[in-house]
Amino acid sequence: MSKIIGKSWKNRNFGEDIYRSPPITDISATSYVEPMTVSCTHDEDGIGVPICSWNQFFKTISKQNLGSQDVKSLTFLRILRLRKNPYLVGKIPPAIEKLVNLVTLELSWNNLSDRVPDFLSNLKNLWFLDLSFNKLSGTVPASLSSLPQILEIDLSRNQLSGQIPDSFGHFSGKAPSLVLSHNKLSGQIPTSLGNMDFSRVLISRNEISGSALMFFNASKTTEIIDISRNNFAFDFSQAGFMNETLVTLDMSHNKIWGSIPSTITDAILLQNLNVSYNRLCGKIPSDWHMKYRSQPFDNSSYLHNRCLCGSPLPPCKPLI
Repeated sequence: MSKIIGKSWKNRNFGEDIYRSPPITDISATSYVEPMTVSCTHDEDGIGVPICSWNQFFKTISKQNLGSQDVKSLTFLRILRLRKNPYLVGKIPPAIEKLVNLVTLELSWNNLSDRVPDFLSNLKNLWFLDLSFNKLSGTVPASLSSLPQILEIDLSRNQLSGQIPDSFGHFSGKAPSLVLSHNKLSGQIPTSLGNMDFSRVLISRNEISGSALMFFNASKTTEIIDISRNNFAFDFSQAGFMNETLVTLDMSHNKIWGSIPSTITDAILLQNLNVSYNRLCGKIPSDWHMKYRSQPFDNSSYLHNRCLCGSPLPPCKPLI
């Protein structure tokens, strides 16, 4: 686990001391990172399963002499990172709302359950929210769009359901990276998302339907689009591309039809492409202008479509 070493917190992953002086601005506790020991107890029926509750964590804050008796007194705290603690279970506690100066809240790779709480939208200084790899359920709170400084929302690898909120097309600040992959999201994707210029859109492995064309616009600056393994259905021939920013495009395992626009070859930073397992037809564009990739994409990028043809797939049949 972790512990405090004087005023220096030892990071076991990177072998470095991270100096922290009062007031406390950074608390991290993971299976691999030191600065704090989070103790666990056994359940009362004697089965012997370790359980690490939020109450125990808050008690640990006091025991480690952080100059605070409870979490709400940590008014200067800017980073709270509790990850890879498999025995950290239960709801995200309301006391987190009191940490009004947080810029990073990372509670990933735990066993947190219940809903993503609405009160997180009160953390108006938050830049990064990472609740990935938990057992959170319910819907994605629409109120998260009111975070004025948010740069990334990562709710991936949970059990979230329902639609992506329409409000995610109306963030009050700059559009954040949106990471909602590996959930149970469904329904039509809101057209309002076209209002935003997301730097990354990762919504793969859900059951989302409708048209995702709002993400394909030459005027945007998106770097990653991963909409794979959903139920999207739209005409890909109408797509535009971010020629100077797009690095990864994965839209495999959907019901997307049409042809691959020739303008995709002007995406000079493109390094990863997967349009397989769709209903695309027509000749695969050639004469790529990629800056950091010397070879065009192989056939795995295009397999299992309705009638795509041309290198690296078999040649197109002449029209009769």
